[in-house]
Amino acid sequence: MNILDKILKEKEFEVENLKKSFPLEQLQEGIFKKKYDIRSLYDALNNNNTKIIAEIKKASPSKGIIQENFQPLKIALEYFNGGASAISILTDEKFFQGKIDYITAVRSVVNIPILRKDFIVDDYQIYQSKFYGADAILLIGKALTLKKLTSLCEISQKLNLDVIYEVHDNDDFKKGIEAGVKIFGVNNRNLETFDVDNANVLNFINKIPNNSILISESGISSKDDLDMLVNLGVKNFLIGEYLMVSPLSKNTFSKAIHQSGGVPLIYPTLKTDAQNQAIKFEKYFFNEYTGNVLNELKKIDSNEILKAVEEVYSEEFFDFVVDGITIIEPLMESFKKGNIHSVDLIIGANNDEWSLYHDDNVDVNKWLYEETTPEQKEKLLNL
Repeated sequence: MNILDKILKEKEFEVENLKKSFPLEQLQEGIFKKKYDIRSLYDALNNNNTKIIAEIKKASPSKGIIQENFQPLKIALEYFNGGASAISILTDEKFFQGKIDYITAVRSVVNIPILRKDFIVDDYQIYQSKFYGADAILLIGKALTLKKLTSLCEISQKLNLDVIYEVHDNDDFKKGIEAGVKIFGVNNRNLETFDVDNANVLNFINKIPNNSILISESGISSKDDLDMLVNLGVKNFLIGEYLMVSPLSKNTFSKAIHQSGGVPLIYPTLKTDAQNQAIKFEKYFFNEYTGNVLNELKKIDSNEILKAVEEVYSEEFFDFVVDGITIIEPLMESFKKGNIHSVDLIIGANNDEWSLYHDDNVDVNKWLYEETTPEQKEKLLNL
């Protein structure tokens, strides 16, 4: 059994379990409520300029871990600010250590199309992709019969999802032509052996129909590789590992100053608590929760927002959130495990900081002393 067959077998098992935990009907209902704006990948690529779909990928079966300190939102912003035309996100968990939640998170910080890159073998995954905010999906020729490919393309079209159809040889290409796909991605990596041949894309450059788009996938390891293919007429590229290991994407955080506000960082809001707070906040204004009201909230006067915050969160903090993406766990847990980025750190404190919460006539130091327990007093004095 080759690598692709192993992944596809695991994927079928994974999808069947997902259908039980999150039924298709719930996905379809959620899609109707979310109403994402349409970001066309086809339109983003359909011009004569050189375009790059920049990929967010933590690991792969061939290379193992690609980036240890993996921060998908930070990477997405670097790609966006660097001029990427779209962002591809690996969502397979077992073999690529991806998460489908990354799509929703990245969508909130960029306004370019997002491609879900996974091994899609079932209708369910198309609806799942739309539910989490993807604008396009990848369908792999080697993984699908013509009948299944056509069916998945039809569902994608109904959901306003663009399709990149991935080919490696002429048999794959013929299926794509018959299915009527508009975006062909030529994988220069053989998915059965994982060997790479950058020239593979040149076998198809003169074959694609008019009004179709050709993308070169995989194998770019230097600017020279890119320039060579551009000079031969290739205009669109999906690049992953080269960007992920580029020195430009590493070591951008090297020193820190911690001045006040330490409690929320040490004891941040849990993801479930933050979601419950968001539901309360939305219901305050709209009497129901849909999960997609950011644009509507932007229209509300800021004074009304502040009033709502005071009423909704009167007994709660709303601080850093352990979302599993940007903040993996509470800071103290990271310290206990040694799972921290070692950088130079200055810690500071503000004189009379707590006076912000009291009248001018209150002796803040006395108040703090009275609020501490005997055990805390002893620890402080021992310091």
